[in-house]
Amino acid sequence: MARASKDAARTVAKGNDRAKGNLVASEALKEARRERDQLRMQLDAARAELDSPRKRRRETGNQSHGPEQELAAARAELEELRDQLEASRLKASAAEDALAKARASLAELQSAHTQSQAALAEARRELASRPSAATPAAAPETEHRSFFGKLFGKR
Repeated sequence: MARASKDAARTVAKGNDRAKGNLVASEALKEARRERDQLRMQLDAARAELDSPRKRRRETGNQSHGPEQELAAARAELEELRDQLEASRLKASAAEDALAKARASLAELQSAHTQSQAALAEARRELASRPSAATPAAAPETEHRSFFGKLFGKR
């Protein structure tokens, strides 16, 4: 009985720690998704800027270097943004994996908790079904003794 309640207490404590781990993994996943979306928007803006000939003409008119250099710089920036997007995707994937593992461990803990609750209920039923008058049969002799009777062995 005592062991079942200790096991149940440990299971509940572990469940609280795992639940906190789930929250951390969930927050990390949300942050990675936000970062990925921001990088996608920057990448789309850079692509749109490269595809827009009017804007490029206006910008090249004000600058002294040629369109080849500008194109090379835009391509380098685009490549950098692609790398950042890929890194963000990897982060999101890792966060999703961590969240899946946390959910699996939570399911295991819930199953263990259910089993420990069933064992505890069974132990309580067993304890309740025991006759309560059978165990204190020897006790009435010692209960009726006085203080001095207990000391000197008399009634």
